[in-house]
Amino acid sequence: MNGHILYKILNLIYLLVGLSMILWGLRIFKAYIILLGFLIFGLIGLGIFFFLGLGRGDSLNTLSFTLIGFFIGGIIGGAIAWPLQKLFVFLISGFFTAVVAVSISLAFGIEFNYGLLYSIAFFIIGGIISIRLYEYYIVIIMAISGVQAVFNYIHPQNYNIFSRGIDLNEIFRNLLESYSKHLLSFIITCAFFIIIALYFQKFWETKQEDSEISKRKKQ
Repeated sequence: MNGHILYKILNLIYLLVGLSMILWGLRIFKAYIILLGFLIFGLIGLGIFFFLGLGRGDSLNTLSFTLIGFFIGGIIGGAIAWPLQKLFVFLISGFFTAVVAVSISLAFGIEFNYGLLYSIAFFIIGGIISIRLYEYYIVIIMAISGVQAVFNYIHPQNYNIFSRGIDLNEIFRNLLESYSKHLLSFIITCAFFIIIALYFQKFWETKQEDSEISKRKKQ
């Protein structure tokens, strides 16, 4: 019961974070990239130090060693994330494009292995487009991340990946299958919130800034 309540609270927090990413994604992008770099490199450091610590014999020391690895990797990742922001945008955009491509493939009955081939192609395409339309793509990336939070709140039973074991391939397959089952509603939700995000962050805010500049000139 307590675990269920905690899951609901975390889900609500995730929803609020997602909505903030939709409305102010461009402003909080730097923090998002640094946090993402911290987490990704932290997990890499955790894995490396875990395997290095296995030979130490003591499980407590192995755990401490693993946590040290997580923080060392995280600090390195957080430090290099912003200078390498365009590479991160390329990778994130490519990943989201690949997920959508594979989800569409699965929805139309294409075999998972062929879907992986499509995902590689769309990963590269999505990454290249993201660099060409950088700021717009940041808004879209953050909006899609926010939509995932909204979608997770609407369909919580489809995203409890922690109950699916430690088989990463199975987790990835189940996640894609859950997207493909609700593909139409996901696309509609994405399109709706992307339009809102682009309007508020690229058009409405620009209009407000122009209005402020014109007021200053009149003064």
